[in-house]
Formats: sequence, structure tokens, C-alpha cells
Amino acid sequence: MEPFKNFNTFIANFIPGFILFFILVIFSSLIFNTDLLKINYFQNTFFIIIGSAIMGIFVDDIRHFLIEEKLEKRWSKKTGKNIDEDFVVCAPKIGVDIYKLVRDEFYYYYEFDFNMGLVFLFGSIILPFPLLLFYHFGCFLIVLSFIVPVVLGFAFCYFGKEGYYYFLNALVEIKNGSIKK
Repeated sequence: MEPFKNFNTFIANFIPGFILFFILVIFSSLIFNTDLLKINYFQNTFFIIIGSAIMGIFVDDIRHFLIEEKLEKRWSKKTGKNIDEDFVVCAPKIGVDIYKLVRDEFYYYYEFDFNMGLVFLFGSIILPFPLLLFYHFGCFLIVLSFIVPVVLGFAFCYFGKEGYYYFLNALVEIKNGSIKK
């Protein structure tokens, strides 16, 4: 078996889930006034891996539900191409190898960018409140705990949108014969 065969899927789903998992650990630690950060995570590796995988899949599902369909409609309106008709019908003609190449070069990175964007935007919503309500952090830290994740979230979402359009355009170029096997 080839090592890291699904490394792109790992990047696209597991890493955002891992970060979200720890945002939730920090949030829970602040809300419930427990020190979850001092838990021996090495002994709880299985729990962290499963929790991160579940969170990553959850974020990916939210992205599919909230964002991908809107991007496809916008792209279809802009280009006049129907994604389902163009790509599902022509997929057997393209060939599996060239499709996998395009998918691996564009699709998973777009997924990673959008998933990370959603994680950071979610973090910007939940982390400032316990800092203000329970720990009475200064205004500067609270604003910083909101602004930094928002900026990162929107930046990741912007790059995700651009990556998705690159992916779709690459598929169009394959379909039109601009990219050969």
C-alpha cells in the first residue's frame, strides 16, 4: 500500500477538523472553567483523532451545503456552462488519470481553503465571548481574538473560491481538448 495515498483528503478535512476540535476544547475550557489544555493528549490520541475526523467531516458537509452549490450556480451563470451536464457526461471521455490529476491539483486545496475559512470564522464567533464574560480580558485582546480569525477566515474563503473556479476551468479546458492526456 502506498503511504499517504489520501494525503490530499487528510489536508482538506482532517486538519480543519483538528483546529476546530482544539477551538472547541479551548471554548469548553473557558466556559466550564476547567483546564482541558492540561490533559495528557498523548494518552488520548485516539479520542483526538476521532474527534478531529468527525469535526473535519462536519465542516466539509457545511461547506458543501452552504457554499458549493452557490458557487456552481454563480459559475454556471458567468460561463453559461452547466456543471452537471458538462462534467458528469464527459467524465468517461476525459479519462480517470487526467481527472484525478486535476482533482488532486485543485479540488482538495480549494476544499482545504474553504474548510479552514469556515473554522476560523466559527472561531471568531465563539472565542471572544468567554474571554469577555468570564475572564474580563482587555478590550484589545477581545478585539484581536475576533479580528484575526475573521481576516484569516475571509482570506481562506476567498482563496477557496478562486481555487474552485480554477478547478472548474481546468475541467472545461480538458473537455475542450486544451489539456491532453
